[in-house]
Amino acid sequence: MSENLVFVVDEQDNPLTPLPRPQVIKEGLWRRTGGILIVNPRTKQILCQKRSDTKDERLGVWISMFGGKSDPGETPKQTVIRELEEESSIRLNARQLNFFVKVKSEKHHQFEYLFWAKWEGDIATLAYDKEEVSEIGWYDIDSVLLNLTENAKGWYCYGEGELATIRYVQSKIKT
Repeated sequence: MSENLVFVVDEQDNPLTPLPRPQVIKEGLWRRTGGILIVNPRTKQILCQKRSDTKDERLGVWISMFGGKSDPGETPKQTVIRELEEESSIRLNARQLNFFVKVKSEKHHQFEYLFWAKWEGDIATLAYDKEEVSEIGWYDIDSVLLNLTENAKGWYCYGEGELATIRYVQSKIKT
C-alpha cells in the first residue's frame, strides 16, 4: 500500500514537496484542503457527518462539511469531489460545485478551499465509509449554525470560513 501523501504548501500557498499525512499533522505543516457544504434547498437542511471514533483528528464529533487534505497536485475541486465520495458516496461533478471562499487558517495551518452544492438525495441510499464517518444526517440550517457558534457539545466548527459559507448558503436558499 502506498503512503498517503499530502499537498504541502508554504505560508503563501505555494506548493512544496508532498509529505506523509502523519508527519504533516504531527509537525503542523501548511497544507491545502477542500471542504464542501451539501444543502437541500427544498428542506433548507445541511447534510452533516459524525466523524468516526478512529479518525486521527476531531474524532467522534459532528461537522457540517465534507472534505479533507488535498493529494499532491490535486486541484481544490478534485479534492472536494474525491473526499465527498469517500466520506459519503455522493458523486458530484465539477459543474455542480459552487466555489465560495479560500481561507488561510492559522489555527489549522491550512488553506481551505470552501464550496457548496445542492443535493436532494436520500441518505438511506448512501454507502459511506464507516472508518471515516460513523453517521450522516440532515440538520436544519439554523440548528447547525447555532450548534457551531455556541460550541455545542459533540459539534466541531472549523472556523469563520465554514460559518460564512453556511450563512451565505442560508441567504441563497431563503424564500
